Amino acid sequence: MNLKKWTKQLIGIFLLILSSTPLQANFEKGKWPEYKEQVIQYLPRLEGWCTKEKAERLMNIIVNTSADMYVEIGVFGGSSFLPAIAALDYQNKGYGYAIDPWAVAPCLEGYDGENYAWWSKVNYEKILLGFVSSMKEANLEHRYWVLRMTSKEALSLFETDTIKVLHIDGQHSEVSSLFDVMHWLEKVAPNGRIIFDDANWPMTQKAVDYLLQHCTLDPDSYLGDPYLVFIKK
Repeated sequence: MNLKKWTKQLIGIFLLILSSTPLQANFEKGKWPEYKEQVIQYLPRLEGWCTKEKAERLMNIIVNTSADMYVEIGVFGGSSFLPAIAALDYQNKGYGYAIDPWAVAPCLEGYDGENYAWWSKVNYEKILLGFVSSMKEANLEHRYWVLRMTSKEALSLFETDTIKVLHIDGQHSEVSSLFDVMHWLEKVAPNGRIIFDDANWPMTQKAVDYLLQHCTLDPDSYLGDPYLVFIKK
């Protein structure tokens, strides 16, 4: 990681953390099924669209592969990021990196119609504050870093073949989604996992096709699912 390029980002996030005074949520590290259930029960407090099924599968992927580095592109309110980091914390190792600009201009790029209308009205500062507060409430602030920037800006901060689990859920325009898979795949370690969200959208099909050409589809994934899991060759 090239720390100099994003040190300034930490200042703003640190101020957000200080401005929040959340209640504490303690995830007891007992048996794995019970721990997952505690985390999943917490999900309704978070902004986002991660289902309970997806959250559990994501946590299982991290623990089953003993992953120690998780990167998520497109975090929003943290509904998928928090369970992933909770899985890292259950193992008592590793860090996660939350990549999202939380800003209107990059989120609208390439969109029109309903997508443009919806994302243009989001209060990004409020979403970011809620995300940071939730991570603190869950006692996970020691296990992750926020990179408030676009995926293109964050790309140079990561070395080749280092990311154990990559979750791509960023801007879904055809250009942006294809950029993410083409440029971030090389950052994933061999046999690492790539979770690609909204894989059934028409505008993400070129990105899905690229992943199908360069990765192996996880046996539990089926084309047409809302999200797909790939294994880097």
